[in-house]
Amino acid sequence: MKKIFSLILPLFLVVSLTSCNSGFGVWIRSITNNQTIKTSENKEILPFENVFYIDYYITKDVTDQNKIRDILTRNLNFIYPFIDTENNYLDDNSNLINNLKVINESFNFEDEIIIDETLFNLLKIAKNYSISNKSYSMFSYNLTKWWDYQIKSSLESDLNSSDPLFNENTKKELETIVTCIPHSEEEINEMLELNEETLGVKFNIKEECSGELFRPLIDLKDVSVAYLVDLIRVDLLENGYNQGLIYADGKMVYTLGEAIDKWSFALRDPRHTPNKDIKTIANVITNRIFAAFTLDDFPLNRNYVIENDNEVIRRHEKINALTGYPSNTVRSIVGVTYEKSALELYFYTLDLFNKNSISEINNSLISDFEIIYVSQESEKLKVYSTSKFDNKLSVKKDIDLIILE
Repeated sequence: MKKIFSLILPLFLVVSLTSCNSGFGVWIRSITNNQTIKTSENKEILPFENVFYIDYYITKDVTDQNKIRDILTRNLNFIYPFIDTENNYLDDNSNLINNLKVINESFNFEDEIIIDETLFNLLKIAKNYSISNKSYSMFSYNLTKWWDYQIKSSLESDLNSSDPLFNENTKKELETIVTCIPHSEEEINEMLELNEETLGVKFNIKEECSGELFRPLIDLKDVSVAYLVDLIRVDLLENGYNQGLIYADGKMVYTLGEAIDKWSFALRDPRHTPNKDIKTIANVITNRIFAAFTLDDFPLNRNYVIENDNEVIRRHEKINALTGYPSNTVRSIVGVTYEKSALELYFYTLDLFNKNSISEINNSLISDFEIIYVSQESEKLKVYSTSKFDNKLSVKKDIDLIILE
């Protein structure tokens, strides 16, 4: 007898796994971290809340479930204090940990701030990508917060009167925030100095950008999530756990090994409300080891959609740091890799999602990744794919499928 287990990710992927239920093992669903850590003020924090969990096919002792949870917990609880922008933490000797909160509050200090090597490496990764890809910025924390506040205010009052598309004051605010974000290599190097020898950091902000609203604070949450997927996966494999999946933040999945029977992931229909209408438009079946990462233009838990000159504009959570606005080029995009890291997959898919046109996306494709993206004209959807996935990619009959050569 076979059982099919389905996972509905909060955004755009529907992942199913098929396994034999013949007495050899059992799927343990949603192994999560349930261990909190304490801030310097003794506040209990659950690192990353419950955005990470693992499904695993147990073939031996079910106590393996606890070992898998321990690996997950150890990695999450180690990384989180470094990248928290809201809270302080103490080390084992009751000394203050120099984390992102400390760095963000210590701008324009004359002396270096000495940090842990792990945080230093995360800053280095994010800095290098900020230099190579202008639509991403590690300094966009306040830009994201500004949009969160704008959306909340708009929903509580009049959307069209307060959106920067229609309101000159909010438009000027947004332009100033974007101007304060460094984009060139020279500007980024001036703002964030990293000393490899001392693991020291200096965070330098121009005086005209030092105000609370416009200050370009550092944010590493999304980078840390992808980084942790790689870290946890290596840790699990080194401990012999190679029959399961890691899920992160409702957007990413990475398998631990080849499928017992098969993996199946589907694309949700973007025309329907997330978490309410579970309708899919395409499906891929594979038994290979793979990672998938998805981004879409669903407004996050809010109906922030406006129309301008017959153009539908969705103010979603992924902001292009170069323009200050969310991209509206495609409805959704899924990146797939069989060999690259979750971190590489994250950066590449994000880069494509922020492109200004479909032709820009197509001209930026590289062979290390498979890409599926969905565009919409009126109510008609088109699915573009770089691969037929060994002829295991199928779409609903009312959907156009275009294979990119």
